Amino acid sequence: MERSLGISRTVIRDGMAELVRDGLVVKRHGAATRVADKPRQRRMDTSRYQEALDVLDKGGERPQTSAFVDEHDTTWDKYEIDADYRRDKANPRDADYLKIKIGSPVVRRLLLKIVDGKPEQIQRSTIPLPIAKGTHLEKPEVQPYPGGTIAELYDAGHRVTQVIEDAWARMPTGDERRMLQQVQPGPVWDIVRVFCTKDGPVEASRVITPAADNLLRFVTDLH
Repeated sequence: MERSLGISRTVIRDGMAELVRDGLVVKRHGAATRVADKPRQRRMDTSRYQEALDVLDKGGERPQTSAFVDEHDTTWDKYEIDADYRRDKANPRDADYLKIKIGSPVVRRLLLKIVDGKPEQIQRSTIPLPIAKGTHLEKPEVQPYPGGTIAELYDAGHRVTQVIEDAWARMPTGDERRMLQQVQPGPVWDIVRVFCTKDGPVEASRVITPAADNLLRFVTDLH
């Protein structure tokens, strides 16, 4: 290749490394280097929150699904969550998002969402302890919860009336790449999502998911 192209091996190696960093080429130890597969995009549509509330308000039998399951075009039996919960004290970021004092007791929840055996999303959720204490919001064994976080809060007596989201793209940390089993390097969406009731914020989540696989869609109904 060096002779036919008239370029050095160093230039070729550096160019290949950049293609790997951009997620265009997959390089594995002991396997042939190949062009990366085109990822399947999923729409993360904000209108799903209203749809979830409509189901909850209607009452009756609740379907075994959630917005996450619908977005990933899968079924409930193929969906699982590796959950880890613990009590902690609010840090400055928690205090800002949840409008509580620094040091206030909170419940921290780490949810690794898995579809058909493949990790798809990391969710770090924080809930003020007075809201979660003594409810299923403190019980990791109830995951996955039909209807997702909005349903969890609803069943604990907190009807969400507003969702605030901040989203940006960045490169994942080594720990995030490991948890998501990312073979192809590439950016992730880092989404901060705050659920509020008429009385104020009740839950704040930080969602980490591969950017190439997920297309954010914002829908605003004007009446």
